[in-house]
Amino acid sequence: KIGQKRDPTTKVRALEELSQCVFPPISKDTASSETDNFPRPEKIAALCHLVFLHETKLGYDNNFSVRAGSYKALTASKDHVPKAWIGLFVGESDDDAILCPAATTVGMAWIASRGDPAAEVAKNA
Repeated sequence: KIGQKRDPTTKVRALEELSQCVFPPISKDTASSETDNFPRPEKIAALCHLVFLHETKLGYDNNFSVRAGSYKALTASKDHVPKAWIGLFVGESDDDAILCPAATTVGMAWIASRGDPAAEVAKNA
């Protein structure tokens, strides 16, 4: 329900909750069963919806903390569903299957966000 939020504070809280519940940090001490609260298909669906929200709303929000929170949530998903993440963000170019971030619109937006005027957003991208 992140897309229905209007206040930047509630958007940031919802993004943090998504990161902690669906994509919690994985450490060497954490057993894999502890991080598997959600099945892989649900995590992939959550990532796809988060990418949709990022492309349509969150990536263009006026509040820098919302943009930064969106990038933090997207980055947190990388360790949980790496193949889906690479497919959405990096893609493959036609030349010998070289990974190329500019091959997808999400990857291009990710690269462009590194030039964001807000230092926190650029750091998290």
